[in-house]
Amino acid sequence: MVIFLLEEESPKNKPLKILVISEHYYPLKGGTVTYVNNLCENLAKLGMCVYLITSGTDNQNTQSLNRWDKAGLYYVHKLSIPKYLRKERYFPLFLIKEFSSIVDEIKPDIIHISHGFFAPVVIKISNIRKIPIIWTVHNVPPAEHIFQKFKNKKINSIFRHIYFKIASLFSSFCFRIYHYNKIICVSQSTADKVLSRGVSKDKICIIPNGISIPDNSYKKDILPKKTRSFIVLTVAGIIEHKGQLEVVKGISKVVEDYPDTRFIFVGPIRSPKYLESIIFTAKSLGVLNHIEITGEVTEEKLHEFYERCDVYVQPSYQEGFCITIMEAMGHGKPVIGTAVGAIPDLIKREQGILLTSPSPKLISEAVVFLLSNESKREEYGKNGKNFIINTYSAKVMASNTARLYEEILLGFHRNA
Repeated sequence: MVIFLLEEESPKNKPLKILVISEHYYPLKGGTVTYVNNLCENLAKLGMCVYLITSGTDNQNTQSLNRWDKAGLYYVHKLSIPKYLRKERYFPLFLIKEFSSIVDEIKPDIIHISHGFFAPVVIKISNIRKIPIIWTVHNVPPAEHIFQKFKNKKINSIFRHIYFKIASLFSSFCFRIYHYNKIICVSQSTADKVLSRGVSKDKICIIPNGISIPDNSYKKDILPKKTRSFIVLTVAGIIEHKGQLEVVKGISKVVEDYPDTRFIFVGPIRSPKYLESIIFTAKSLGVLNHIEITGEVTEEKLHEFYERCDVYVQPSYQEGFCITIMEAMGHGKPVIGTAVGAIPDLIKREQGILLTSPSPKLISEAVVFLLSNESKREEYGKNGKNFIINTYSAKVMASNTARLYEEILLGFHRNA
């Protein structure tokens, strides 16, 4: 499928130009970065000209807007931002300087803010009215926020309440003042949160995230099943709301029945204090030799970890969508996850185990159940992979997004 402009508005067979804006991109890692890359790459595969504006370093040559770097099938322009200001809240300050020039240069048919609560303010300030604006919302603040500023728990709790209240008011303000034609929500739970902030229902549509389905190239050096121990994998930044500590607390119950089981935690260290708690707890419970904390790994290595594991666990307290569960299912692995964010949309009946909370007891019981039942592991893995291929592939996500572009452009030109 190749997407073209409406015939009455443009030369025949001219492909759509999409300007994507994201505060997150490589070398950062995480679900939003994966989403941005998958979106841009698969829109380009549909025949669109895709341009991405994102954050960059302060020592790169970004003075010429004509020097777009090619990233696979799409183009990337990285704004020159000092390291000490490389935060989401500062991104618009550097974008606003170049945004009007970039729009004049590219003349996009659609502007798509694929990630960022601060990025839409640039469009508001620039007063862009002749180009449809789409904004993807992955989660609504203060979801996935943490507040660990004070050692005193009572004082920290008081300031945490104030901080979360401000974050909630900020998100409501953003939804009301930003200019956009449509908000894409990645799940029903996110859509419900957006609606609760005063956005009208006709402004919202749901397009779930999608992943690139892995091929067999990651199946390297896999030891025969009979000669290796079980591996339980968790992939997420090491931070409080991801719940890795709860997995560690439940390890002793698992190794009572399966003493050779290894628990591998992959992801960047986002909270050193939380990492200290994990290591201290593992030592206290005598299970430190059963865990491995890798930190960040390459994309290839990450998928090798998915391929090697027997069970995948996502013990989160908060989530937007959770691409890592999708990736584990894409590798045909049985998954265990908590019922937060969009995880209930992913772990359906006979595709994995959905936990009511990330308690150590529930986690260890679910892990033991799967380790003791090979047929269930295979059944959940097979069902989950088929579900992801048919519902949550990056190709499906891009196709649904392309259809939304067409619908918006049709209505936009009719009302112009």
